[in-house]
Amino acid sequence: MLLDWNNLHVGARKLGRDFDGAALLRAVRHHVPATRAIALMSAREEERNRQTRRLERAGYSVLSEASRTIAGRTKADMDASLGAIATAVVLRHKVRQLVLVSGDSDFAGMLKVLRALADSRLRVVVIGLRGSMATVLRKQADAVVEVGEDVVPMARRQRRVS
Repeated sequence: MLLDWNNLHVGARKLGRDFDGAALLRAVRHHVPATRAIALMSAREEERNRQTRRLERAGYSVLSEASRTIAGRTKADMDASLGAIATAVVLRHKVRQLVLVSGDSDFAGMLKVLRALADSRLRVVVIGLRGSMATVLRKQADAVVEVGEDVVPMARRQRRVS
């Protein structure tokens, strides 16, 4: 399972919630027991350290980098890294099923290439937030699972008390 943490984190925030990576991994492992989970994230150092600890406790291998600000906007572009990791994992371990947790259209091309390299033996499941999954990404998936407020992997945001 490859988790695009930034994609789900931002989407959950728009719903006024925090993304619960542990609950998602438990739900996926319920259906696919031998799931190895890799999370990629890019965030400010404090957030990155906090989320990395949380994801590692949940059972993810975490690859992270510092986000950068360009023209006043925070950029968190881990798409190329996630694509390279997915390709290496699929080819080296002869993976038959890939679970991608993202709604980002940037991954559609990666999935198309992976299918070609895997001689069509690769089954792709895409999990994303309801209403925010790119159509082009859906077309590359064998199965699509949408999560939202009514599904386990979303936890209510806790207000910080100072």
